[in-house]
Amino acid sequence: MREKYTKHVHAYGTRVSFVRDHDHLMLGVSGTPRPLSGNDHDHMISGRTTFDAGHFHTYSVSTGPSVRIWHTQHIHYYEGETDVALEHKHSFADNTERAPYDTSPYDTSYD
Repeated sequence: MREKYTKHVHAYGTRVSFVRDHDHLMLGVSGTPRPLSGNDHDHMISGRTTFDAGHFHTYSVSTGPSVRIWHTQHIHYYEGETDVALEHKHSFADNTERAPYDTSPYDTSYD
């Protein structure tokens, strides 16, 4: 992995909506920063839920742009839906865990 490009990731964890008498957990670590306009960034969050009620779901969403908290930290909001399994899907919405706030979370000059 290109260390100059990889500045930070975010942990995340949430419970998906309760559908058909069950729910699942989503736990993981985001992808590395992806540049957005205005010197901002987002991350991809993807994976599979916990195995509950005899199945799991996959998910893949982009976070929103960074939200600065305090002077040195930031988070990202994310929301979406899982894929369909056993004729149903779940929705989710939450925010990532904190990561250091960096005015340049990626090096655009790196080739």
